[in-house]
Amino acid sequence: MICPLCHHPESSLFDQDKFRTYYRCEACTVVYVPHEYFLKSNEEKGRYDAHQNNDSSYEAYLSQIALNIFAHVSTEQQGLDFGCGATTLMQMIFARKSIKLDSYDLYFFPNEKIWEGTYDFIIMSEVIEHLRNPLETMEKLAACLKPKGQIFIKTKFYPENKQKFHEWFYKRDLTHIIFFNDMSLNWFASRLGFKKLKSLNLPDLYQLIKEEK
Repeated sequence: MICPLCHHPESSLFDQDKFRTYYRCEACTVVYVPHEYFLKSNEEKGRYDAHQNNDSSYEAYLSQIALNIFAHVSTEQQGLDFGCGATTLMQMIFARKSIKLDSYDLYFFPNEKIWEGTYDFIIMSEVIEHLRNPLETMEKLAACLKPKGQIFIKTKFYPENKQKFHEWFYKRDLTHIIFFNDMSLNWFASRLGFKKLKSLNLPDLYQLIKEEK
């Protein structure tokens, strides 16, 4: 199996359940689902349509993420919420702090003009584990960032223990197709010209800062 992240030709079987198989790259250590298990676009969108993203608990969840990002950005900066889902709620939360944020989502807000702009920071909240072409997508996002630009990634690292991974709730979502750990996200950082991954105060929230050339 060829790794979808680093394209290394060798991966080993990491787990198998009644729905899918999972491979771990021998080089970057990312765990991934082979493409034959990917949902069709209409099936994937149907699952996103079913998400409850308009209630007060979801706003509170996003507000906690935003609160931990506010300390690293300013009102003079322009951000992007990449993979915002069916609402622009994060954009509204940032607007309350007078911070400009564009919203993009493949299915709900497919504004391709984002690739023509430049940003001071990009938010990827529960997004990276959905990417079918992770390296290509992250390369495009990195190219949109200004020098010293930041990417904030919210995702859960997979358990290294195979039995714990087998029982892990996060992989039961069939739209989750790639799973990271510290090593695989730092592989991203090195490849794309970012400083070493930094963990922020909120669990599962990480910061990448673009190196100056």
